Amino acid sequence: MLAQEHERHPVTSIKGQKVLIAPLDWGLGHASRCIELIQILKHQNNVIIGITPSTAPLLCNVFPELKTVDIPALSFFIKPKY
Repeated sequence: MLAQEHERHPVTSIKGQKVLIAPLDWGLGHASRCIELIQILKHQNNVIIGITPSTAPLLCNVFPELKTVDIPALSFFIKPKY
């Protein structure tokens, strides 16, 4: 289900979908904030969690029953060109 920019759908209205949740790898804050979202979505959807080496311990511990997919950790630091 792809929503147009002007459309808003409550999370609870998403049903019977395959949903990939992949928190940003900028610390555990993003991953921990996704826990409630995953708990809501997993009741009526097939949730897959995108994990990085730093988010895996938290998310795999909280949701051992869910399928995970390894994703690369993206660096947000720009290396200067000298």
